[in-house]
Amino acid sequence: MRYGAEHKQQTRERVLTQAAKAIREDGPHQLGVADVMAKAGLTHGGFYAHFKSKDELVAATIDAMFAQGRERMALETSDRTPTEALRNYVNFYLSRSHRDARESGCPLPYLAADAPRLTETAPVWPPSWR
Repeated sequence: MRYGAEHKQQTRERVLTQAAKAIREDGPHQLGVADVMAKAGLTHGGFYAHFKSKDELVAATIDAMFAQGRERMALETSDRTPTEALRNYVNFYLSRSHRDARESGCPLPYLAADAPRLTETAPVWPPSWR
């Protein structure tokens, strides 16, 4: 049975969601492809339909984590004066709920210690930021 492009994208997003949780929990170096795939409800063999390597998965996951942050910033700041936008975002960012959101919080605290050890393929600053 062949699936459409939309199904493949949804599956990839499930993998990225699980990989982001794993990176936030244990760091990018402890990321296990088999574990991520299992938590996404997939087999290890299906990994290569979405990514060429673990480094590519880490890079795509970091990019997705920062994209979520940009979406949240847009939500907090759109249609506001610069002062209101800054106040809203800082209040959100420093809130207890954001601080305690280990599975969805800002990626910087989770990546800062590991950044020097990441390969060129898995940069801390995603390709979309360059």
